[in-house]
Amino acid sequence: MTVTGGLTWWRDFIVLACFNHYDERDEIRMYPRVCNLDNAFATSIKVPSQVLLLNVFKDLLVIFCADYHISLYQIDRQGTQPNPTASITRIQDLSLANFVPHPTSLTCITLTSLRSEIRK
Repeated sequence: MTVTGGLTWWRDFIVLACFNHYDERDEIRMYPRVCNLDNAFATSIKVPSQVLLLNVFKDLLVIFCADYHISLYQIDRQGTQPNPTASITRIQDLSLANFVPHPTSLTCITLTSLRSEIRK
C-alpha cells in the first residue's frame, strides 16, 4: 500500500487515500485509532482513480481525484469499543474538468458551513 492523497482524522479514525498494490486499485481506508494499522480492522472502498486530495468536515469526506472528479462521502460510525468500525457511502460526484486546467493545479479542497441566502 502507498498513501497517495494524504491522511486525516475523523473522530477516532485515521482516514487515508492509498493505492493497494496487492489488488492494483485506488482506495480510501479508515483505521480505528485504538487498533493496529492492520487490514483486519480497516474499512476500505474502491475509488475510480488516484486520489490527490482529501479532507473531512463534520461527517463528510471530500476527495479530489486525478480524473477531475470531486466525490462527497457520508461517514458513519458503527459498533462500540473496543473495536469500532465505520461505513463510507458516496452521496455526490461532480466533475471539475471544465474548470481546472490540470488535476495537480488544485492544492487544497475544503468544505465549509458558510452559505448564501437570498431574501425577498
